Amino acid sequence: MFKIYDTFNIKSLEDLKDKLVDNNRIANVLAEGGSGKNKAGESYTERLKQSLDYMESIRGMFPRWQVELYLDEIKNSLYKIKDIERFVFVGSLRRKKSIVKDIDILIQPYFNNPLYDFERSEKLLGEIRSLNFIKRLLSSDIRKENISARFETVFGIEIEFIISSDKNWAVDMLYTTGSKKHVKKLERIAQKKGYFKSGRIDTAGFSENSGEGTGNYLPADDEFYEKNIYSRLNLQYISPELREDLGEIELAENFLVPSLLTMEDIKGDLHIHSRWSDGIIGLHDMVERVKKFNYEYIAITDHTESSYYGRGLDAKRVQEKINYINKLKSRFKDFYILMGSEIEIRGVGKLDYPENIIKKMDIAIGSMHSSFLNTRA
Repeated sequence: MFKIYDTFNIKSLEDLKDKLVDNNRIANVLAEGGSGKNKAGESYTERLKQSLDYMESIRGMFPRWQVELYLDEIKNSLYKIKDIERFVFVGSLRRKKSIVKDIDILIQPYFNNPLYDFERSEKLLGEIRSLNFIKRLLSSDIRKENISARFETVFGIEIEFIISSDKNWAVDMLYTTGSKKHVKKLERIAQKKGYFKSGRIDTAGFSENSGEGTGNYLPADDEFYEKNIYSRLNLQYISPELREDLGEIELAENFLVPSLLTMEDIKGDLHIHSRWSDGIIGLHDMVERVKKFNYEYIAITDHTESSYYGRGLDAKRVQEKINYINKLKSRFKDFYILMGSEIEIRGVGKLDYPENIIKKMDIAIGSMHSSFLNTRA
């Protein structure tokens, strides 16, 4: 990449995109000094274009882990507003997308029961506007069923608040969770079954709950409220994480939607870096986490010699580590400790360790941190 920048005097992302129009020149520069020059350069150029396209597609978006750092402050602020009965984070956050564009929050106030009070709902949005993380109002929307407002925040990400009601809580949660494609397909099913009115799935004829709660019971589980909608459409319930119109509705029609993985399904970790190389966790912390997660096994797989940036182990140090792991195995009997390495692939048939060392390991992970243009490696 540095060679491309130097050769074409690239100063910005736009410069790079302009130069990629000339595929041959870029490919020739990338392939210099490599084997299979033309194919390697073309392959690298194509990957570079795909990377730029992806970067463009997530411009203005945020990693979910970063957004989740702000949620406690938002929740604590909303808890202090006396008119709010309950709220839930919806949209891409609820679907647990890795990259999110904004934060969507569905709110049910005490006063929107049984009728929707638009005037008090607007006043509630005004109170929300005064919260310390809100910078300014960007837009507002009044619909037949509810109202909403979008705000710029000090976090750099926009937040939309949708004021719902007791009557429409479940269907509002469904629509605001998305995805749009998933909901559109549900709408087509609802139309066929006569549960569609005024452009939305109509739950007026639905029973109050799906039989999992009675009376004034207010479940903490957000899924409770939507299950009746899926049930009335003769569909198995679909968790938010799967609502992307990737075949999940077809599975639900045949009651074949798989269960989501949980922490209890994870029995161990087969790729852990320790302080022998570039890991930051010590033995004591490692053991404590194994107990916390009830793991049955772990594999300590440090870098090998070529990974100098990761303090990779040479043949002498890896033998010391093997001896150390063997002692740990006799010390800890509640779970298995496996000796392993993340072994660098340096080229075609070339590994960092000879076969006699690899045979001493319980697990070996092949890895490439260079030679990406070598399609045979």
